[in-house]
Amino acid sequence: MNSDPTPLSDDAIAIVLVASYLGLPPRSESKPFGPVEWQRLAERLHASGSTPSRLLGAATDTLAADLDCSPEQAERVVRLTERAGSIGFELDRLAQRGIWVLTRAQATYPSRLKKLGSNRPPVLFGAGPRDFLDDGGVAIVGSRNVDDAGGEFAGLVGSRAANAGMNVISGGARGVDRLAMQGAIDADGVAVGVLTDSLERWIKDPDLRSHIHGQRLTLVTPFKPDAGFNSANAMARNKYVYALADFAVVVASEKDKGGTWTGAAENLREKNRWSILFVRQADDAPAGNAALIQRGGIPLRRDDLDAPDL
Repeated sequence: MNSDPTPLSDDAIAIVLVASYLGLPPRSESKPFGPVEWQRLAERLHASGSTPSRLLGAATDTLAADLDCSPEQAERVVRLTERAGSIGFELDRLAQRGIWVLTRAQATYPSRLKKLGSNRPPVLFGAGPRDFLDDGGVAIVGSRNVDDAGGEFAGLVGSRAANAGMNVISGGARGVDRLAMQGAIDADGVAVGVLTDSLERWIKDPDLRSHIHGQRLTLVTPFKPDAGFNSANAMARNKYVYALADFAVVVASEKDKGGTWTGAAENLREKNRWSILFVRQADDAPAGNAALIQRGGIPLRRDDLDAPDL
């Protein structure tokens, strides 16, 4: 698998320490900074003429004074950076498994996530070609328990995207996500899976490892590489899928509930519009599909996929 041979800079290591769970004990009292919290801290660093590496080895009172933050916040940073001496072992362990680390301090951090502003993740973990993350493409999303018609539609959209030279971006879950990604790969295209749970477990799958080795698949997550499934993470993941894409297709969605509905409705808000949203239109499509079209989603029928210019 592809791993990143370039050692992380001190700035990148500081971000990993302060804004990720990597290397933290399971019951640690020190909670890492979330995306918005990290953004505010980064702004304080910038205002003081410092970079993230300033956080390494600093004393609580010095940080509080230099960054004009509360003693409690400064103490939290100090506690999180106390594992600086051991984080290298964790990074080496991930590299041996083919997992790379990207932070907002690195030039190769995907610029497309800047659409999210302060909500963009400070740290990403992944396996496979990193440049796929900035290539754009079509996000294909939908229910895990999709019916046969929806499943066939998902796979066809994936293959048509591949034929058009566009990457497929999805959440990697069973159902629509996996069918769309497989449709792209089977058509000699490229897929990107944005995961909510254990990247380390996913890359043990022989088929997925084969696609990663074959430069057809990238798996990425903003969460700890061995994280278990968490519904809050699944909801947060939606915006990353949309932000990485140019276009999005909702294959099947419930109405007013579920991750697919939440992500699509969030993308349709005027202040967001991360990608242009299409929604499968069919007589037997779930009620959420019609509701999303009413909210501004562009109808996409099965026959449209057979048009010569798609």
